[in-house]
Amino acid sequence: MIKTILVPRDAAEITRRVLATGLTLARQFDAHIELLLLRRDPDDAVPFVFGSLSSNKFRKTITDVIEHQEDDRAAEIRHRFDEFCQENAIPLVDGPTQPRQGVTASWREGEDETLLERSRLNDLILLQRPGEERRASMLETVLLRAKRPILMAPPEAQDTVGQHITIGWNGSAEASQAVSSAMPLLVRAETVTILGSKRSQQSCETLQEYLAWHDINANLLLFERSGHNVGATLLEQAHSVQADLMVIGAYNRMRASQLLFGGVTQHLMRYADISVLMAH
Repeated sequence: MIKTILVPRDAAEITRRVLATGLTLARQFDAHIELLLLRRDPDDAVPFVFGSLSSNKFRKTITDVIEHQEDDRAAEIRHRFDEFCQENAIPLVDGPTQPRQGVTASWREGEDETLLERSRLNDLILLQRPGEERRASMLETVLLRAKRPILMAPPEAQDTVGQHITIGWNGSAEASQAVSSAMPLLVRAETVTILGSKRSQQSCETLQEYLAWHDINANLLLFERSGHNVGATLLEQAHSVQADLMVIGAYNRMRASQLLFGGVTQHLMRYADISVLMAH
């Protein structure tokens, strides 16, 4: 059951579109939406300056400017959040309500470490598809450090999320974790389609049987795996069945001591135009 959805934000321009996706999900479960505004620490944004009193005064001037910018940004995001909640009749609450009021929302502010703490105590984390380094870093923090499922929202809000779900399946532990995380959505879906390569047919059929035990009658759609980009193929197949959500494991690899996402995950992070639920 999905009862709490965390929406971390660090930019105002797409807040409404992400919240619209969150509301579409929350209405299915009478869930609570928590918007977490991530604020930059002005001292972290300015390199330390050694030396004279004048250089320290300059640093103080710069940090004051950054702090003022953060306040303006926070005010803009808060305005959009309050406006969205008012337009959609979503009550703002400070904590759990008894009896439950249906969809509710709350506002919280914090710095980057707050994201890790709050992510671990929410059922689902809703992020915009990464378009810049900071948002990609947020996704990495949630998936790989907090070990929580994320729902990656596309650039444009969708009318439905979870009516027709595709599962990108390869039999891996990551894919299994994604299916487990998506189960509250899978049991409610009108249609579920398993996507897999023809050489993984047996594993796909095993997943199909597993889902049947949960009263989920999943279709099977197999494709030839050639030199074609697997991420692109998964998106093409999802479009062919008019899916509005893809469930997939998030894969990573190490290179030169740097953690990187695998090719399929990276492709979806860049190009997915439907919602994608990922788990690691």
